[in-house]
Amino acid sequence: MKSQFDRCMCSQAGSEEATIHCSNSVKWYFNMSSSTVYRQHGILFEVPNGWEIDEQATEHGDVTITVSDGAAFWALTLMWERPEVERVLQEAKQAFEEEYEELDIEEVREKISRRDCEGFDIEFVCMEFINHVSLRSLRTGRFTAFVMSQMTDHEQKYYTPLFDDITSSLDVDQDGDCLLYTSDAADDLLCV
Repeated sequence: MKSQFDRCMCSQAGSEEATIHCSNSVKWYFNMSSSTVYRQHGILFEVPNGWEIDEQATEHGDVTITVSDGAAFWALTLMWERPEVERVLQEAKQAFEEEYEELDIEEVREKISRRDCEGFDIEFVCMEFINHVSLRSLRTGRFTAFVMSQMTDHEQKYYTPLFDDITSSLDVDQDGDCLLYTSDAADDLLCV
């Protein structure tokens, strides 16, 4: 699985031209009134209009969907063999640890698509820029999802809200997966 993460290591948006492009792209995004909806593989999420969506499958059938406007990126990998979340996150973290000498790593927990999600926030230096990486993973009845985003420190104030919006729009239950909700009164099974 390490090869999935190798190609996602270092954002190449280090030049001044990339900074200007990044800034102009984001200003354009905040002025737009609509987005593009990605709906495949029983999932759904929204991306800003004009951003590229690239989908690639591995030889094992896992699918990685990468979203970018040319600088920073957000990516979602669907792993159909449903590996454990801890294994996915440890392998991704290990890929960064093997590539970069100094990392700041923080464990995080949050909800994505109404599910508890584990992950890491990682900072490291590459090409004289501080890079910020978000690694998150959750497991459904059909797949393990791995969400990764990466940006440099000068891109962070622009891309963090955009990537948070993409992640917030992610719905992994488009094919009728069921979530089990419990309450004090009774156990309820709700299909969403």
